[in-house]
Amino acid sequence: MFTSSFQVAGSLLELPRTSEYSAMMLHASVGRRLEPRSSTPRRVRVTYVLSHPIQYFAPLLRKLAAVPQLDLKAIYATDAGATPYHDPGFGQVVRWDRPLLDGYDYRVLSPGKPLGSGFSTVSGKGLGRYLKPTETDLLIVHGWATHLSLTALFESWRHRIPVLLRGESQRHVKGSRWTRMVKPLLLFPALRRLGGFLAIGSLNQEYYLRAGVRPERIFWAPYSIDTEAFQEQTFDDEEVAAKAAQIGLRPKSFRALACGKLTDVKRPYDLIEAIARMPSKDQVEAIFIGDGPLADRLRRLAVDRGVTVHFLGFRNQTELPLLYALGDVLVLPSSHEPWGLVVNEAMTMGCPAIVSEVVGCGPDLVVPDESGYIVPVGEPQKIAEALERMVTSPDLRSNLEAGAANRVARFSMDRTVEGYLNAIESLAGPGVSEDVDD
Repeated sequence: MFTSSFQVAGSLLELPRTSEYSAMMLHASVGRRLEPRSSTPRRVRVTYVLSHPIQYFAPLLRKLAAVPQLDLKAIYATDAGATPYHDPGFGQVVRWDRPLLDGYDYRVLSPGKPLGSGFSTVSGKGLGRYLKPTETDLLIVHGWATHLSLTALFESWRHRIPVLLRGESQRHVKGSRWTRMVKPLLLFPALRRLGGFLAIGSLNQEYYLRAGVRPERIFWAPYSIDTEAFQEQTFDDEEVAAKAAQIGLRPKSFRALACGKLTDVKRPYDLIEAIARMPSKDQVEAIFIGDGPLADRLRRLAVDRGVTVHFLGFRNQTELPLLYALGDVLVLPSSHEPWGLVVNEAMTMGCPAIVSEVVGCGPDLVVPDESGYIVPVGEPQKIAEALERMVTSPDLRSNLEAGAANRVARFSMDRTVEGYLNAIESLAGPGVSEDVDD
């Protein structure tokens, strides 16, 4: 069996490629090999509990559903996302232009219910009827801070269904001093009782280790995007130049992108302030892809600081590849960012990134002088210095572009699926190989 290697908690693990997953998969965490009881293995019945259909998760669910050994079903609290919904961060109704419910089986607990952000607004009411040991061999839960996720965890405990948890927590978390004190006392012991954990990145993996989770129960399943959908869109120089002219960009300007909701937590104003401090600011243009409550404030700030900024508003998934192709660098100076999948998107198109030190993907994707730069939160001067280096060195820009594309290639959707399959196999146990005729 051909294997690929990666590090989890300091020990080298061997992982089978996704195409080689079978009833005799290699057990990644402890080296145990499952022997099939018959030539016709039973499919592992996996239930995946999520708040709502998410544009980044739908490709993952489709890939998991395509694995012959899995019988996957997704349970959503609401179908907001697959249907138009009001997103307060963008400040508008959002209708995604890629299918989010195709290619896998799913159920919706409360169709048509608006998507909320509070604990009780993502409700698990009615979830119990789908989580029966006669129907589910394994439960995957995303997060633990909503009524939905806690209901799922309670039902798994009640029916003794193994659980894989995929969360986004890391050491750079917002919260009161009281919250930070209580978590080690209440949350960490509860986490240690779960079956396994799907680490989205290095900081997330470190969080589980600090919580006392045993290393062999942590599986590397990095946050990734549908790179195939991005890379299938190819553009020649004429198409890129035409799009730049349509937006109003100068032909030879240096372009700094910001992609996401225009909210305080994203700190988009740091990019404008950084450009204003650059000796080469007249060569630089900023492009804001997204919308939100800070839009008018940012427009005024750009005028006051003499910075050229193009506000494109909300743009949908199929529009993003060409827009990323316009940029020389993506800037994400957030004060809180569990990962930052826009960095994956930008790097897939060969665009390096400057991110703040709390952006979760930083240690994994952003390597200084290779694929971008990591800067302190709230220090636009550091962003200005990184931008100035890129503006004044075409060779550096070229190296960063190549480095970004090479770096993000290690964080493919197939690599994520490998982690899921190894985690599923470790928890499902020999019973997954029972004869379907039994």
